[in-house]
Amino acid sequence: MVNFISLKLLDDMIAIQMNKVRVEYNKPIYIGFTVLELSKWKMYNFHYDYMKPKYKVNINLSYMDTDSFIYDIETNDLYDDIRDDINCHFDTSAYPKQNIFNIPLLNKKVLGMMKG
Repeated sequence: MVNFISLKLLDDMIAIQMNKVRVEYNKPIYIGFTVLELSKWKMYNFHYDYMKPKYKVNINLSYMDTDSFIYDIETNDLYDDIRDDINCHFDTSAYPKQNIFNIPLLNKKVLGMMKG
């Protein structure tokens, strides 16, 4: 690997610019761990404090990843069910202004909100 970038002559000296050949992370990176733990906490709270009480036996969590849920929900109209709770749980800013679900556009880029 070549680490030489450039050189410059300065009167009786030469300045040499070089890349690091190797970067070593030998200390723990706490921020990544903390962000992941806070994310999991927020998601578990969303599921157990909001979705489970709302749908009781009519909801089944099919899959959960670090940033998403896949639910099987038995309901007549999911959008009608969550419309009153959008302000405190959902980021609906990606919906078109004139959407067929009549969902208001709220919480753009608010941390902790679930994308609708």
